[in-house]
Amino acid sequence: FSCAIDDALMHITHVFRAEEHLNNTLRQLMILEALGLPFPKYGHLSIILGEDKQKLSKRHGATSCYEYHQKGFLPEALNNFIALLGWSDPEDREILSMEQLIESFSPDRLNPSSAVFDEKKLQWMNSVHLRALDHKELWSRVQPYLKAAGLELPDNEAWQDQALSTFKSYMETLADAVELFRPLDNVSFQIHDEAKEALSWESTPQVIQKWIDILETTSANHLSEEDFNQAQNQVKDECGVKGKHLFMPIRVAIIGKPHGAELKILVPLLSKQTLIERAKKAIQAIP
Repeated sequence: FSCAIDDALMHITHVFRAEEHLNNTLRQLMILEALGLPFPKYGHLSIILGEDKQKLSKRHGATSCYEYHQKGFLPEALNNFIALLGWSDPEDREILSMEQLIESFSPDRLNPSSAVFDEKKLQWMNSVHLRALDHKELWSRVQPYLKAAGLELPDNEAWQDQALSTFKSYMETLADAVELFRPLDNVSFQIHDEAKEALSWESTPQVIQKWIDILETTSANHLSEEDFNQAQNQVKDECGVKGKHLFMPIRVAIIGKPHGAELKILVPLLSKQTLIERAKKAIQAIP
């Protein structure tokens, strides 16, 4: 009764809902007819299935738009994904803006087969929408996740632009930015317990000190990827080390642990002074 009256008062012309509501339709039509109210056009769609081909339910994961927001999904990506569950674009496009969806939609493209809610496809679609954002807009969306994680990063548009150019290809959701940016937060930098082995090697003090010496004689405030590769090769040649005895101590001196993100993409985002301070902390942590 309430649905029928509400639809009439709001001048609803079309109702698209799950096939489970077929049983309600006759009753609602009878109510509208009895009250002399106009009938909307009803369309009943196949239910959406989970990846196990069972009816989509809470056990399949996130259950609200807010939860997807917390996970870092973009509204435009979620709209795009949901629109293609049971409907197809006449041009077979998969990435569509809201304007394109509105322009292209027609009921004749609705599919009677049950659609499967594939979260991996949603993640891919989200990554495409995310990378299409200009960097100013992308930073404004990423920033709340970085702040919530307690990360302190440079408030500099040029730095933010460079950082996003480096990291956005690794991001599927906005929340992915947290672990990508974490090594750049100087306030929370620490030498982790997993670095103890690399710090105990006989050659490590010489390697880290040589790294510091090279940084202190560098005129630029930031090293390029090429500068870093040259510096690493210089440490290798002058200290006579290679392999893990070269890479791991330098990694500890930069990110505080022997494993993690590629240094060549992180180093250009850290100032020379920051790199020196971190390397000195690594020296102090040597047993």
